[in-house]
Amino acid sequence: QVVSAHSNGELRVWTVSELAPYENAHVVPAVGQAPVRVAALGARLLVAYGPGTICLFDAASYELQVEISAHARWVTAVDIREDLGFVASVGEDTALNVWTVDAGTGQVALQHTSVVTDKLLTGVAMFGSEVLVSSYDSCDLCRVGL
Repeated sequence: QVVSAHSNGELRVWTVSELAPYENAHVVPAVGQAPVRVAALGARLLVAYGPGTICLFDAASYELQVEISAHARWVTAVDIREDLGFVASVGEDTALNVWTVDAGTGQVALQHTSVVTDKLLTGVAMFGSEVLVSSYDSCDLCRVGL
């Protein structure tokens, strides 16, 4: 199955079909607007919405399990470490947040938060035991240890 996100916030689940390359098997109604990232996270589907929320859906039933008010402004980037259950996000509020998601229960906890002042954060990546953050009009990476 393939899941696509659309600007109106709905998610579409696609399966391979004999009649066509793909068939729209299921539509998940919008719970937010303007998804900016969709990723698999174990038995869950993570969807980050631009206006600041991150939602976790059950990957089999597509029921909303968790809604995180992750940022006060637009979410600009999200990265995951599925092996550790880590989710890192940055936004226009200049905040870097790292969350842990328990694989069994789906319980979410804030692992780390920090503010990168005077920067427009545009990217985030987890590398080893560090989180790297990029910003607009800068050649420097901000490194944060976990």
